[in-house]
Amino acid sequence: MVGRKREVRWTQRAVQDKLRIMEFWYLRNQSVSYSLKLERLFNKSLDLLAIHPEIGILFSQKPLIHFKTIRGYRLYYVFDEKTITLLTIWDTRRNPDKLKL
Repeated sequence: MVGRKREVRWTQRAVQDKLRIMEFWYLRNQSVSYSLKLERLFNKSLDLLAIHPEIGILFSQKPLIHFKTIRGYRLYYVFDEKTITLLTIWDTRRNPDKLKL
């Protein structure tokens, strides 16, 4: 099913992750410009993954989870023929031992 766009779904956790990231950068920079730039990068990457989900790096076999790195963040996702589901957005500067999927 390569080349056909899948529906992108966000888990509640992924939505909360994105909101925390956007808020952090807003508070740090006192501007929404970087937050919006990150959001556009995330959405652009998800649009690409919706068509070509195999380009992500395999994270685990069971369950089959992939990730794509965007700046200092990883988008962890699963996919099937019709959907791609974003599980979480992980800041790569955090301790990887704390990542629970």
